[in-house]
Amino acid sequence: MIFLSKYLHKINAKNQVTIPSRHREMIKPEELCRGLYVVPGKERCLYLYTLSGLEAIASSLREDPATSADFRRMLFASSARVECDDQGRILIPAAMKELAGIDREVLFVGNTDRIEMWAPGEWGPYWERHRAEYEKRYQQVADQIFK
Repeated sequence: MIFLSKYLHKINAKNQVTIPSRHREMIKPEELCRGLYVVPGKERCLYLYTLSGLEAIASSLREDPATSADFRRMLFASSARVECDDQGRILIPAAMKELAGIDREVLFVGNTDRIEMWAPGEWGPYWERHRAEYEKRYQQVADQIFK
């Protein structure tokens, strides 16, 4: 599965946010039933994984001799399982919303094997900081990507 694009969604009065339908369509129903997992991300965002995606990360971390048990412990203790209801809504834990600076809206960003959740005010500055690097790299690989 490959997650693409960006979608802005509001957080409702019950503190729930709807995962974009295009992202939900990419997740097998049996994976959705097993819950989704919110993990602290880089650049002040949150990563959203399926169970199989989280298991792949755990396996990779266990196999990496440079990754300490302390790091794994802290990462997984800082992560949370969230339920997705029939309307595709999840409740982002308050501490995780605070960590990412999320308040009333969530910008969902597809990033290959994961969905990222950003505060809209964090995404703009991130994009501007990395835009030149992206455009330079894009020119370098465009011929290889689009044959």
